[in-house]
Amino acid sequence: MNYELVIATTTYFNPYIHVEDGEYRRGLWKLFMDSLLESNLDGHKIALLVSDDGSSEPPKHRFCPFDVHFRYFRKNRGYIPNMVDNLNFAASFAPLVLSVDSDAYFHPHWLKGLCDLMEIYSGEAGWCLFNSPYHREEEREISPGILTKINTQLHGLCYRAADREPCPLTEYVEGFIVRLMKHDRKFVFPKISLIQHTGAKGINNIPNITHDFDPLFPYNKECGLEVAT
Repeated sequence: MNYELVIATTTYFNPYIHVEDGEYRRGLWKLFMDSLLESNLDGHKIALLVSDDGSSEPPKHRFCPFDVHFRYFRKNRGYIPNMVDNLNFAASFAPLVLSVDSDAYFHPHWLKGLCDLMEIYSGEAGWCLFNSPYHREEEREISPGILTKINTQLHGLCYRAADREPCPLTEYVEGFIVRLMKHDRKFVFPKISLIQHTGAKGINNIPNITHDFDPLFPYNKECGLEVAT
């Protein structure tokens, strides 16, 4: 297949946790695909790998200028096993894996931003394109507009597939991060995100509990986020 990078995500459109409206989640998935279709890929060969966790009506195929691979599971396995299994599977597609949630919104130039980070900070553990103020653990600015952190989350994280051994399906974020943290390497972030969470409510943006988005992201209006930009 000779892909340079695979984008790995999971979907589930039935009601769950803080989102009771499956159609609302479908709207966020449409934003995901619309923004990805507007991305400037500049000739790079990427693939999208989608693992659907037993939705009663899984996502429909759309025309894309890149390869899309769907995995459908008839029985719901749960978010963690589905996510971990999909990332394990993604490692066979390309040397680089970009993990994103199904409510992601891509800046049109996210791929150029990622390539610039990888070129300048080639030795780090990974490059994360989502910088939420909700996650500020041991944050340090290493150059104008560029941060490093000891820890990260999987949304927006790009890493080398060869750096991480497959995880058991019961293991969550901590297992992935520990496997990437070899030789005290860190994670590099742009101060202003290149990938965002969409929707003013949901698993990532829970009213009065968490606000896991970047208020500086320039497309917040398109994301359905009611924040000052």
